[in-house]
Amino acid sequence: MNEGKVPTFLYKIVSIDNWDATKHTIIELESNDTEFIHFSMDDQWRKIVTKRYANKSYVLLTIDTTKLDGIWKYEFDASMREKWWHLYNGTISDRSIVSMKIVDNYKIRYHVHKLDIRSRT
Repeated sequence: MNEGKVPTFLYKIVSIDNWDATKHTIIELESNDTEFIHFSMDDQWRKIVTKRYANKSYVLLTIDTTKLDGIWKYEFDASMREKWWHLYNGTISDRSIVSMKIVDNYKIRYHVHKLDIRSRT
């Protein structure tokens, strides 16, 4: 992994409650995303599901990182024993979402590409 280059696509997992609370163009985030926003690479997001969302529903967002503003850092997380991408001083806007999947008990319930959040009911 080239630590100086942010991957074009990363993943963000949010709870169903936070997804439902998103009313505008900025995604509502978890309480652990206050200092920075946590992101996962393709080989990491399942670890977050196992650690934080076992037996819970969640939304998996594929994010185009080129459409996000902020400061990217690739940092070591001692509890997970590996490096993760973090976005400081930024938000996740709907224009950065490439796809979303609502997963309920490990079954994909809903999957959309090139999502426009403003059009969802």
